[in-house]
This record gives sequence, structure tokens and C-alpha cells, in this order.
Amino acid sequence: MKRILLGLIVCFCTLAATVLEARPPQERDEMNAKIEQFLSEAEEAINKVDFDEAHNLLNTALDLSRSIDHQRYIALSSSILGQLYYVRHDYEKAATEIQRAVAIQRKIEDKSGLAYSYINYAKVFMAEGNFDRANEYLLLAEELYTGLDEKESLGLVTLNRGILAVNVERNPSKALEFFEQADNVLHQS
Repeated sequence: MKRILLGLIVCFCTLAATVLEARPPQERDEMNAKIEQFLSEAEEAINKVDFDEAHNLLNTALDLSRSIDHQRYIALSSSILGQLYYVRHDYEKAATEIQRAVAIQRKIEDKSGLAYSYINYAKVFMAEGNFDRANEYLLLAEELYTGLDEKESLGLVTLNRGILAVNVERNPSKALEFFEQADNVLHQS
């Protein structure tokens, strides 16, 4: 009986994988383009403080990503959703979404996405007053971006270090040094 059940599970998993792969490449490309569009529009909506629209777009992107089992887009959708919750001061939900993104990004070895999520996670910890954890995540992001040679992203890490210097150390001159360093890095990239 156990062998029959195991055989049925294996057959079901194989069938499910076949159905996912059976989609024509053009259809998958179209879905990917739609997801990218929804994510881009969601980020614009966040910047315009249209949170309801951003939330709807992110949920749509997340649903589409799940429907084609595109792990990178699932993670990116979750990370941006975490950013939305952070901006809305819902730090618990922000942390949950970012944790989901981090878990997927580690699994698929998406180093750039992981570093982006680490910066978002550091911001959540800063907002909650947990500056040691914020610094840990900024160090992780810096390590990944250094390995990827993403200078512009390293500038964002440095900028956030400046924010930490202001909020934790209450050292405006040190913060100014970080801000100037970030400005130089961003102008060179």
C-alpha cells in the first residue's frame, strides 16, 4: 500500500512538473514581462505614496510568479512587498515578507537579490531600534555587493551606514563622512 501511495505521489509530481514545463516559451516570456511590469509599476506607486495600488500590483505579480513557479520573481515580489510594509510602518509584516524573500534567494543563490533584501531588512531593524542587527545585515549586503562588484549598490549600503551613524552613535560628522563616501561611489558608478 505504501509503495502504491509513493508511486502515485511520484507520478503526480512528475505530471505537475511536466505541465509547468509544457507552457510554450513565448507564453512564459510574456508572463515574465507582465510580472516585471507589475513590479516596476508597484515601485512607482510606492514612490508616489499610492500604497493601495502598490499592494494590488505586488499581489498580482506574486500570484503570477507563483502560477509559473518563478522563484526569483516570487522572492522579488516578497522583498518589494516587505519594502511597502516598511514604508507603512508595519514592521512585523515587512520582516515576514523579507524573510520569505531571503529564504528563496538563498536557495536559488540570487546574490544580488539577497543583498537587496538584506538592505531592506536592515532598514526594518533600524526602524525598530535594533541597530546591531541592522549593522549585521548591512555587512552581509556589503559582502555580497563587493563580491559582485556592484558599486552603485555599495553606495546604498554606505548611505544606510550614515543613517546608522546619525541614529545610533549620534555622530553627525561620521554620518557626513558616510554620506560623502556614498555620494562619491554613486557618482563614479
